[in-house]
Order: sequence, then C-alpha cells, then structure tokens
Amino acid sequence: MARMLTQLPLPLLPGDAREIAPGVGVVDGPDGGGVVWVHGLATFAWDAGDEAARRLAGVQLWQLKAASQAQVAAGFGVIPVSVWRWAKALAAGGVVALIPDRKGPRRPSALTPQKVARIRELDGQGMRKAAIAVAAGVSETSVRNVLRAAGATEPAPQDEAAPAAEEPAEEPLTAEEPSAGAEEASAEEPDGALPVLPDPVPRDAERALARFGLLGEGAAPAFTPGARYPLAGLLIALPALEQTGLLACARQVYGRLRDGYYSLDTVLVHLVFQALLREPRAEGATRVPPPAMGRVLGLDRAPEVKTIRRKTGEPRTCRWRSPGTAPRPALGNWRSCISTGTPGRTSASGRCRRCTSPG
Repeated sequence: MARMLTQLPLPLLPGDAREIAPGVGVVDGPDGGGVVWVHGLATFAWDAGDEAARRLAGVQLWQLKAASQAQVAAGFGVIPVSVWRWAKALAAGGVVALIPDRKGPRRPSALTPQKVARIRELDGQGMRKAAIAVAAGVSETSVRNVLRAAGATEPAPQDEAAPAAEEPAEEPLTAEEPSAGAEEASAEEPDGALPVLPDPVPRDAERALARFGLLGEGAAPAFTPGARYPLAGLLIALPALEQTGLLACARQVYGRLRDGYYSLDTVLVHLVFQALLREPRAEGATRVPPPAMGRVLGLDRAPEVKTIRRKTGEPRTCRWRSPGTAPRPALGNWRSCISTGTPGRTSASGRCRRCTSPG
C-alpha cells in the first residue's frame, strides 16, 4: 500500500471534502461519522460515536505517509502529540487500546442517600464537621459539600427573612449622583496620571560630548517620574551607602577618572547595586538588563562588562586628581621577574617576591 501511494496521485476528491494533504481529504457526515478519501478512493470510514475507528484512520494515514503527523492532527482536530499517543497505543494493545476511557468518576459515590441523611442529622445536633466525617465514614470535604448543597436548597426561616424584607431597598445610582467611592477615587487620581514605565531622559548629546572628552568626568543623574520602576528597591540602600562613606573615601583615594560618560561615583554605585542583586563580579552585568539598571542610576543605560573593567582599571594608571588631594603612591614595579619570567610586582633588583623570600 505504501508503494502504491508513491505513484502519481489522482487529484480526485469529493466536493465537500476537507483537504488535509495533497490528494487526501475528509468528508464529515451529518450524523457525526466521516470518510477519508485518499487519491480518489474512500479508504477509511467510521460511524458516529466510533472514536476507536476514527483514531485508527488517523494513525494509518500517518503510517502510510499519506499525510504528516501535523496534517493528520489538524485534519482530525487534535494536537500532534495525540496522534503519536494513538500510534503508541495501537502498537501496544491493538485497536482495543484506541477505545477512549469512560469519562467521569470511575467508581460509585460514597455519599449514598443514607449517609447524606445521616450527615444532615448529625449537623442538626450541632456536631463539628470533623466529628460528622468520622461518624459517617466519609471525608470532611464530602461533609462540607453535602451541607453546602443543603444550605443552597433549603429556604430561609421566616423569622430571619422578615427583618430583611422590612429594610428599604437602596435606590439605584444615577449618572448625576456618583457614589462616594467613585468620588474618592477621582479625587486620589490626578488628571495627569504617571506613566507606568517612562522613557529615560535622552542622553545623546552628552554621549557625543563624552566621546570627544568635552563632558567632564561623568554625566549627572536625571530621573523621570514613573509609577513602576524595575529594580527600584535598590534605592533603599542609598542612605546606608552614604553612611559608609564609600564614595567620599574613593574620591579621596583615587581622585577622579578620565573624562567620560560614567563617573567614579556612578561606577561604584553600580557595583554596589550589582552586589545587592547577588552579582558581585563584572560579568554579572550581562544578567541584569542595562536599561533597567540605568533607570536606577539616573542614566539611559548602565555600563556593560567591558566598560566596567576599563573604568575599574583606570585608578591604577590615571593621574587625574581632584584639587587639594595628594598624589597617590605608586603601586610598584609591574614587570616580569628576571629569574623566572613571571609577571608581577618586582623588587628594585628586578626579582619577584618568591625569588627574594628567604629559603
């Protein structure tokens, strides 16, 4: 049969057929049955309600390569995984395995009429639901379901319904008389509501100046009011950061960085924020969106990995100092040891610490 399908197909399909593949179509019967036409021949058919025969037709269409798995699934109104499950069930248990399981509960309900009456009787005696469940031999959830159904069907007592009837009905609200809640909501919400996530302040001009070294050490932070800012919780750490004196100490020790877009304070605050996000290394900037971090820093974007590395390496070689600060001491001679060739800090003789240490 598979070899016959490889020949030139006959483009013959009934007029009311749904084409699911070239030369393959399905005709749905008025009673729920169907017929599958393959290259002008009625190949498979099933009656209304015969789900096993319908599934068998879909599996054999796929196995004969008359249609792909996706085409069979689309033609039979299922997902491709269902066609694969049908084929697996057919290979394991035959056509009987394609019969669908019975829907609904698999066993009779434990709530017989006698138990329902017993539960209502015990509830009338004032027993708790847990005790009723133990006495009736059912779960506490079943007890709740029985009592809930009983409360929905039983009418309310006369003495409780009478006061409710005496209360005057509330007049419906008109368009001219808004409710008090609506007045409070309209009073709280101003006419110009804040945008949820506003765009940052454009910094194209400042970036162009920084490219030519005309901006100074860094761009000043500028924030845009917004209703929701991602990573806004990091701003809670700013008072504690100010108390530690990190920025003032760094300014006193390192002075300033070269003229550019990101200043020393911006780089240090960015590193502190990254550490609070459990990303203490420079590579952690790849896991934090730069626009989101930039909004917290008051910029359009936060510095990325290469910029962080370049900026953190500048204090070792930068000679810029703030007015009134003493020049920083030299970090030492960084060169290769004349004995071992290992790069690192060497002594005046040109040897590394390992060569000059005793022993």
